[in-house]
Amino acid sequence: MFSVVAMSGIGYYIYKNDAWVKSKLFDIGWNLTKFASECSDKIGIDLGEKSHIKKDDSDDESDYESGEEMIPMENDHLLGESKSQERKNKLRNRKLKYYNVETNTSHSLSVNDDLLFEAEKQNMDLVFLKVKVLKAGENGSKKEKYYYRMDANEIKKEVDVNEKKIEKQFLQIELINKENGDVSDIHHNLESFYLIGNKILDKLFLKWYLDYFYSKELPKKYELKIFDKNINMFSIDQKKYVILTEDGYKIESEI
Repeated sequence: MFSVVAMSGIGYYIYKNDAWVKSKLFDIGWNLTKFASECSDKIGIDLGEKSHIKKDDSDDESDYESGEEMIPMENDHLLGESKSQERKNKLRNRKLKYYNVETNTSHSLSVNDDLLFEAEKQNMDLVFLKVKVLKAGENGSKKEKYYYRMDANEIKKEVDVNEKKIEKQFLQIELINKENGDVSDIHHNLESFYLIGNKILDKLFLKWYLDYFYSKELPKKYELKIFDKNINMFSIDQKKYVILTEDGYKIESEI
């Protein structure tokens, strides 16, 4: 009898304080999200790895393909090599990745192949310098990949990811299809893009990003719901995007 009365009392309290209860549940939920994200970062796993991450860069390369030598992050193991060899290794570890909207395809080419670059330049709607590095850790070296976005008319063959890398900015990003209400988590592959100056989450970026990492098509009408590392919640529409900065990020609008 007491339990029935107690439950009735709790139900009545929730009914009378609906907004307050929802607010508290929201705070609890996202504090747990932040805690889980911090824990996953500490132990080096991604909680969404199995269901959200593309397993390979199939159109790219194997680690042992010619022109794809791995180089150590922070140049730990390059101290005994000559500057010319260091430069050679850096160039061999970089490739251009570009996306063509019309064919909805991604391609890679060597940063040194100037002839092929000029031939393909008109097909480059989105271009990244893809950099592969080795990061030394307690359990050995870890392979990491970074994508630095560039204009096809202003290609840089060398970018120091050690100088441009910033910490993870977003704990969760949800893509909401405004036509049918479907919701997809799309933040699990963004760690490769956290470089100062990168423009992300604009319409062109999302068309490539969703197809390449998730085999998904960008809805015609969508919205992004974002929770940042400080548990700030906000939404951006199709006319807005994110620029990563030294201090974090800023939201800008398409002209």
